[in-house]
Amino acid sequence: MPALIHEVRNYLSLARAQAQIIAVGLSTDPRQDAARILATIDRLDMALQRFKRLQGPISLEPRPCRVSAVLQEVSLLFSAVARQQGIELVVEGPASGDEEGIWADPDALRDVLINLVQNAVEATPGPGTVRLWQTADAEGVTLCVQDQGSGIGPEEARRIFEPFYTTKQRGTGLGLAICERVVAEHGGRIWFESAPGQGTTFYVWLPRPRQAPTASTPSQRTA
Repeated sequence: MPALIHEVRNYLSLARAQAQIIAVGLSTDPRQDAARILATIDRLDMALQRFKRLQGPISLEPRPCRVSAVLQEVSLLFSAVARQQGIELVVEGPASGDEEGIWADPDALRDVLINLVQNAVEATPGPGTVRLWQTADAEGVTLCVQDQGSGIGPEEARRIFEPFYTTKQRGTGLGLAICERVVAEHGGRIWFESAPGQGTTFYVWLPRPRQAPTASTPSQRTA
């Protein structure tokens, strides 16, 4: 239940911020921003459906997934909110070698990136920049989210993926723990590099399948 509350808050705060931008007249394209609010609500509904299954084994629905498209989608969700705070979201083009994409659950991957980007925006004082990019090789694709915050200290670094550990006043300490679990279920890994006063970069590595799967049977693994 706490994990569900955490995800609901993430999506509701994002939708609320987008609505506020329209309400105070800061939107350059109200129709587009309204469409993003509707898309955020749809993502919330899908997240609720997934959390119903989190009481037991994690269930993923992997299919061909282009990382660059997910990066762009998450960037668009946060662009207006970040701009209001004086933060520029920069998405660099796909690295050479990502043409084949990966085999992953794009909805679950999107949730991971939403958590990371939201943390990066909250950590970065305006004016500032949050950068998203990817690297790729024959073995897999790495998604990168970099902020310009104050960095992560040694104690926080040791416990950052620990459930219920948080340094935020209203945090639940579940966002990164959930991210780690979802990435692990994809056969990947998540880590970060940080130094006090120099910002933080999170990396999510996801493997390419050694051969294309022949069926779209959901992957299940007991937590």
